[in-house]
Amino acid sequence: MENGDPIDLPVRLGQVAELIALGYSDKQIAHELRLSPRTIHRHVMRLLARLGVENRAAAAAVWVRRTVERSDAE
Repeated sequence: MENGDPIDLPVRLGQVAELIALGYSDKQIAHELRLSPRTIHRHVMRLLARLGVENRAAAAAVWVRRTVERSDAE
């Protein structure tokens, strides 16, 4: 697998990925999910590693591409 698949992500990382794709900052994600910004930062770092990307923009692109492909397949 070249990049992570949203289906394989834990629920929380999927939520973070979705909010990153919507353009939310760590602080906004923390507020939305009622978690600390530091916890969100750790989730973002895990998400980047899991998807095999180096930054938030790439993570958002992977997330959108994979979720669109998944919905097209259904």
